[in-house]
Amino acid sequence: MPFLKSMVIKKRNVIHLLTRDYKKQNIYIKIINVPFAPKKVVIRMNNNKIEEVFILPNNKLLYIRPEALDKMNKYKQIKRRDTEAGGILIGRILVEDGNYIIDDVSEPMPKDKRMRARFSRKVEGHQEYFNDVWEREDGRCFYLGEWHTHPQRVPIPSSIDRMDWDRLLKIGYETGYLFFIIIGIEELKVWYGSGEELVIIELKRRRVIGKECEKAKQKTIKSS
Repeated sequence: MPFLKSMVIKKRNVIHLLTRDYKKQNIYIKIINVPFAPKKVVIRMNNNKIEEVFILPNNKLLYIRPEALDKMNKYKQIKRRDTEAGGILIGRILVEDGNYIIDDVSEPMPKDKRMRARFSRKVEGHQEYFNDVWEREDGRCFYLGEWHTHPQRVPIPSSIDRMDWDRLLKIGYETGYLFFIIIGIEELKVWYGSGEELVIIELKRRRVIGKECEKAKQKTIKSS
């Protein structure tokens, strides 16, 4: 089975699901018509939870929900025998302000290649997981990028990571941006890629912790 990468594009009321066969260099496009109705969402957070917030170069924000963070953090490579893990980022683009929210992530699947210092995500399992979330959310979610772990306290992307990210950005998609998360032993880092400029930038963090979470509890947002 060839190695496929996938992503979702929103254009008006149409979602394009793109997969690319890198072995044959073919791109397949599946178009799905979806009614994009505004949906109110309330962000609720417990005091013991952390929501990570990152600032994009255009001053838009990326929110990573606690549930998604919990999933990724449980694969930290703390022990010497722990292998890399990874998956896809699933979330929303807010209609009124253009900010991004990562609500969920897929976890390592049986056919993924996992080694101490290498992770290769296969399409099997991750695509099915995305499809399930997409159905559950009535089409109001998107592929926003990739995540994986590193056996480093503070993660630094390898040359292979950057080549993979560049390759993803070169696939045409209209949202224009992807996010790449690396989970280190002590720190989480996020990079932002622009498809138009083919530039990858590390994002600066803004964190909401403890009492500050009380303010976030009352925050109501609209998403597509």
